[in-house]
Amino acid sequence: NEVLLTALIKRAGAKRTLYETSKNEAYLQSALSDYLSLSQYLKRSRKTIINNYSKIRYKERTSSIYELGIECALQLYDLSRNQQYLQHAFNLADFRKYSLILDQFEDFQIRNRLGIDPQFLLTEKQLTDELNILSQQHYNLTLNRKAEPAVIRASEKKLFDLKMKLREFSKLLEKTYPGYYNLKYDAEQAVIPAALEKISDHERLVLQYFAGEKNIYLLATFEDQWDYFRIDDGQKTDSLILVCIDALKNRSNHRFNTVSYQLYQKLLEKALVRFPSAKHLVIIPDGRLGYL
Repeated sequence: NEVLLTALIKRAGAKRTLYETSKNEAYLQSALSDYLSLSQYLKRSRKTIINNYSKIRYKERTSSIYELGIECALQLYDLSRNQQYLQHAFNLADFRKYSLILDQFEDFQIRNRLGIDPQFLLTEKQLTDELNILSQQHYNLTLNRKAEPAVIRASEKKLFDLKMKLREFSKLLEKTYPGYYNLKYDAEQAVIPAALEKISDHERLVLQYFAGEKNIYLLATFEDQWDYFRIDDGQKTDSLILVCIDALKNRSNHRFNTVSYQLYQKLLEKALVRFPSAKHLVIIPDGRLGYL
């Protein structure tokens, strides 16, 4: 439900604002609780959200929810040094990766295994693309204070009619291709936190990255110890990654050595210094870091 999602996001944001003005830690704790609830809501409601919500806006909103939640958790850790807050940050990063991985998995399954009638896939794509465009147009319209109420109502009706059309098509899809429907909308949730526990064994340092809009967050765990590092200026890091990849492609050894050492200093050095007794390293990248 878009109304509920928006209300929860606004409530969490209001609590963060109250914390900034009052410095009352209880507001920040309550905001984190809201972000954790939002992440659970997104996992449970994925079928409804993807069916009835612009996928473009869905990805934008969910990405900001996870990033704001992580920032909240890290602020609370800085204030209290309570490692439980670092665990919350890890979980939020895991939930976000789960969503991205599931999207990619579904696309792979659709293309390679299920043998769906191409006309069904074409119809679904046309409907979802049209819904994405109309949802974005309606959202922009609601932000326009000069928009006529009659125009907004007409936009709402058009959007509602299209949602009903997509819902009917989804019912047909579920009946005709239940395997595809279940993979697309009811896939089992990935057990990323459990996988993380399996690789976090003795003398093994796990580094998980979360690429936000402004910063990159490095979440580190070693045995029963947790810590995090904020890597400022994510755009600068992106630029270094692109230069590094280009140097590899063009076999420019000197340029590669220079840039790769700069990336090591930004992305790895602090964590390795923080946990000097680690003998094994597991890196979980995010965003453009996955190209390295």
